[in-house]
Amino acid sequence: LIEKESDWTGPYYFIQGADPQFGLMKSWKVGDCDNGGDEWQEEIKLTEQAVQAINKLTLKPRFFVLCGDLIHAMPGNHCQ
Repeated sequence: LIEKESDWTGPYYFIQGADPQFGLMKSWKVGDCDNGGDEWQEEIKLTEQAVQAINKLTLKPRFFVLCGDLIHAMPGNHCQ
């Protein structure tokens, strides 16, 4: 597979995603953007929708790169 990829010369495109920031939506709802954000359900749903949309593309991207803030808060960091 590595040899095949190194010889590949055709046109391509890729997708760049940014800032899924899991937990931020909850912290916005409770009005505390510096703490909390211990629930990721909304962001997980949106991420799944994005993956499904990408998987439905007829012309598949060569790769997907994710940049930015991956999380806002880890589960268990409860809002005060």
